[in-house]
Amino acid sequence: MKVKVERGWVTLSGEVDWQCQRLSAADSIRDLLGVISVSNQFAIKPQVTAKAVKADIEVALKRGAAADAKQISVDIKGADITLAGTVRS
Repeated sequence: MKVKVERGWVTLSGEVDWQCQRLSAADSIRDLLGVISVSNQFAIKPQVTAKAVKADIEVALKRGAAADAKQISVDIKGADITLAGTVRS
């Protein structure tokens, strides 16, 4: 976690595990004397892998659109997942 303060403007950055931690950090300093504004730039650490997301997408496609699922490919590049293909609607 990094905290930067300039003339009452506080910037929080770094990574946290949960959204509640992100909000709690900002809320705990927002009302301190001298704080004008808080810029909450915390990133939330991903809890799942791209491969797990890909598998979940493929299962959901097969469950919800069995005919169209065969026409759709799911590709992973880093943290980006791309769906490609043709569907009826």
